[in-house]
Amino acid sequence: MVNQKGGVGKTTTAINLGYALAEFHQKRTLLIDVDTQANATSSLGFDPDEERASIYDVLTHRMTLEQVLVRRSDRFWLAPANMHLSGLSAREVNFSDRFLTPSNSALFDYIIIDCPPSLGVLTVLALATATEVIIPVQAQYLALEGTATLLKTVELIRRKINRKLRIGGVLCTMFDPRTRLSRGIYQKLMDHFGTLVFETRISRDVRLEECPAYGVPIFEYAASSRAAKLYREFTNEVVARE
Repeated sequence: MVNQKGGVGKTTTAINLGYALAEFHQKRTLLIDVDTQANATSSLGFDPDEERASIYDVLTHRMTLEQVLVRRSDRFWLAPANMHLSGLSAREVNFSDRFLTPSNSALFDYIIIDCPPSLGVLTVLALATATEVIIPVQAQYLALEGTATLLKTVELIRRKINRKLRIGGVLCTMFDPRTRLSRGIYQKLMDHFGTLVFETRISRDVRLEECPAYGVPIFEYAASSRAAKLYREFTNEVVARE
């Protein structure tokens, strides 16, 4: 889950996609938080300031991925982030390494990596590991500006490091169907990306903004809300594309 622009709903999407895959599609799902702000970790009810094993320990070869996992539900696990990630330097990372191996990848049906809002070392490492990229794009013109740079980065990683990497889809977030602006942004995405754009558009919803304060996904906070319905539809689209 990648976009170098912050505030586009990337972490919200990663959390709710992971939860919906696990709970509604009965898929063993892992969410890996590699954002230095640890928003996915805190938004699932885990304190990032608490001293616990984290993805940092995996990236610095102190622990295996299996050793740092925390369980959110029967089929939903998290590899948490913490404050130590912000101190990770490029010198500590070997891009030929992967924190996902064939053995631990086989434990899950889906693995979602929530990247930081930048194209720094952690995002590059995630792209070197992933097979697909989902790009959430806010329904604003400024949100479109950085998309070209992101696409160039994805293509560079694909050519130089990870031949399996591809664009899995583009999700329009914070969409307001009442405005010409939102409709125009969605049309521009369709013109540029075609069938890669998900039909589901995630509307603005104050309840999505409230969820992190309670450490729960939208499905546990407001299960009957419009946002919950849309994220379930989006998840259905993701599964249908497999």
